Amino acid sequence: MAVIESAIQRDVVYPLDNAHDVVQPGTNSYRHIVVALDGSELAEKILPVVVPLARAFGSHVTLLRVVAPTQLPIYAGDVGMYSPRIYYGDVIKLEKEARREALDYLSPRCEQLEQEGLAVSCCTPEGSAVESIVEHARAVDADLIAVTTHGRGGLGRLVFGSVAEAVLRSAPCPVLLVRVQDGSEGESRSR
Repeated sequence: MAVIESAIQRDVVYPLDNAHDVVQPGTNSYRHIVVALDGSELAEKILPVVVPLARAFGSHVTLLRVVAPTQLPIYAGDVGMYSPRIYYGDVIKLEKEARREALDYLSPRCEQLEQEGLAVSCCTPEGSAVESIVEHARAVDADLIAVTTHGRGGLGRLVFGSVAEAVLRSAPCPVLLVRVQDGSEGESRSR
């Protein structure tokens, strides 16, 4: 228990295989955990780490998948300027489809965690990934954000950026990062 308490004091979370043996049930340190998913299998590798943690702390888990906003296409070419109103109906339809797809993705994962005895909710905010994750964590007064990272470095990080790194820098609470790679269990680390 002392290891866990010191980890909590330093805002560091260690993934625990036997969290229920180490942490006393009912501890309110992580009442609400926000889990950011992007629809990939790699992102879902955070779930086996979060489940024992949520059980140990009696946490509510929110599965969050951000829906990117649909851009209005505007073209000023040889034919002339197209009005955004021409596309408005299509944009609304695309936004509804994107939100439905996000909910269709999250629903089975929520049901799975509920069957495992966890209190779970789903959220599909619209916007940029980093801002939406951080804003939602603030709105629900989350005690922990859990997300995977691909561990890209060098040019990959410069070109593509890192949602996980940006969340880590601007999060209002501790962030659990689980480094994953294709075909491997991944290596866990946190800050």
